[in-house]
Amino acid sequence: MCHCLPNGSLPILPGMEGLLMKASCSGGACSCSPSPGVIKVELTREEARVVRNACEPKREAEVVLEDYPVLCGFIAKLNAGLIISMDALVIYFDGNKPGKDWVLSYRVGNSDVIHTPTQRAETNNQAEYLSLINALIDLRIKCLARELRHFHVIVRGDSQLILRQMSGAYRCKNPGLQVLHKTANGLVASLRNEFGLTFDFEWVDRKQNNKALGLPD
Repeated sequence: MCHCLPNGSLPILPGMEGLLMKASCSGGACSCSPSPGVIKVELTREEARVVRNACEPKREAEVVLEDYPVLCGFIAKLNAGLIISMDALVIYFDGNKPGKDWVLSYRVGNSDVIHTPTQRAETNNQAEYLSLINALIDLRIKCLARELRHFHVIVRGDSQLILRQMSGAYRCKNPGLQVLHKTANGLVASLRNEFGLTFDFEWVDRKQNNKALGLPD
């Protein structure tokens, strides 16, 4: 069952007006899609229940924010100016081989596209993972330097395999990819735990991916 709370339904929480509070669903990932430009905040089922109840006029006084660390953490970041954009930050990545060597291409948000030749990749899937890892490392650097002013990250690429493995839809069974998969997953987990970022992984066709990265069709 989905416990998503509608946009603008939390007038009693300071600084939270107009945001979408998205709770964890009992059956796995929530299938709801928030409107463009809406920040998602992941809540536990208990937090979602309390917040929903608190939205009833007679029960406003029952909310004690200190008891709900997810809400407190988000409000603290909002007040500190660490979250000032309602738009998601988008990462594009690709592993391509225009010549002898593989090239790892990625872009984080509005930053310049980075193209890095490498001899570490033996296959396209390895190059795709290496490119994604480079992008996540760049994202971490931006977080540490407090250059990141977003809360939600959308990772886009044209490799359905890598994106589905990263989203958990597929298991990574290929021995040649498992270390890279573990590294990329570890970076995502670190960004979630240390900086409170949330992630979605979205497939786009090759034409759109190449256009975003300045690659030839």
